[in-house]
Amino acid sequence: MPPSPAPAPARPRFYLFINGILTSPEDRHSWTDRAVTWTESHYGHLADRYEYFSDALTRRLFQEARVRDCAARLRQYANIDRIVVGHSNGADIACRLLCLEKEPSLELAALHLLAPAAEADFEKNGLNHALLTGRLGQVHLYCSRNDAALRLAQFTQLFSFLGLGYGSLGRTGPQNVDPRIADRVTVTWRDDFGHSTWFAPAEFAKTMASIVETV
Repeated sequence: MPPSPAPAPARPRFYLFINGILTSPEDRHSWTDRAVTWTESHYGHLADRYEYFSDALTRRLFQEARVRDCAARLRQYANIDRIVVGHSNGADIACRLLCLEKEPSLELAALHLLAPAAEADFEKNGLNHALLTGRLGQVHLYCSRNDAALRLAQFTQLFSFLGLGYGSLGRTGPQNVDPRIADRVTVTWRDDFGHSTWFAPAEFAKTMASIVETV
C-alpha cells in the first residue's frame, strides 16, 4: 500500500493587533506586545502590532490616518492570510480598513473585535458589504452587556455630529446582519467581563486561544 500523502501545510497567517485609546505605545506590558509574543512563540504565526496614543476626545482627529497606516502594514503581507484583531477603538479602525476606497484589493481572512467601540449596524460599518463581496472571511465578536466603558460611550453618540461618538457593538452585539452571511459572524458573550477583562492575567491565554485557534 502506498504511503499516505503528507497533509497539506496550513496557510501561513499574519496577525495585526490594534489597541484602543489611552494606551501608551511605550508600555512593553501592553496587551498588544504580549499578543505578538504569544502568537509567534506559541503558534508560529507572523504577528505585529499597531500602537498609538489617543485620548477620548481627540481620537477621531487622526482615525483615518491610523486606518491608512494599518492598511500599509497589511500590504506587506499580501500573499498570506491576514487577520486583524482590534480592542475598543482598535475595532473601529479594523472595520474602517474594509471601507477604504483607495484599497479595493485589501482582503482579510478574519476580524476579531474585542469590546468593540464600533458601529453596531453591519450596514453602516461596512461589514455586510465586506462579507458579501469576499473581502472578509469571518467576523468574531467578543462582547459584554455589562461593559461599563461602552455603556458610557453610548451616550457620546449624542455628539456624533461633532465627531465624538463611539459605537456600541461590544455591548449591544451586531445589528442588521445580512442573513446571507450571518453564519460567518460569531459572537462570544461574557457578561461578567469589563472592558479589558479579555486581557487580564487569568483570561489572556484563553483569549489568545480563541483568536489564534480559529481563523
